[in-house]
Amino acid sequence: MVINLGNLMSVLLDEAMMECLMQLCKQHNLILLADEVYQLNLHMHNTHLFTSFKKVICALAPPSFIPLCCLHSL
Repeated sequence: MVINLGNLMSVLLDEAMMECLMQLCKQHNLILLADEVYQLNLHMHNTHLFTSFKKVICALAPPSFIPLCCLHSL
C-alpha cells in the first residue's frame, strides 16, 4: 500500500521512486495498492505535477504486468 500525495504534508512521490516500488512488487509477486484519492487537491498544481502509478506502469519499457489497484475518491 502506497499513499501518493501523502496526507498532511502533500508529499508527492517522484517517478524514479515509483518505478523502484513497482519493480519491488514485480520481483516479489506483490499487488501494488496505490491510494491516490487526494490527487485533485494539490495546492501548487502548476509547479508540482501529479503522476499516477498507472501512468508510470504504462510507460515502463518493456511493458510488464504488475498488478495495480488505484484508489480514487468520487
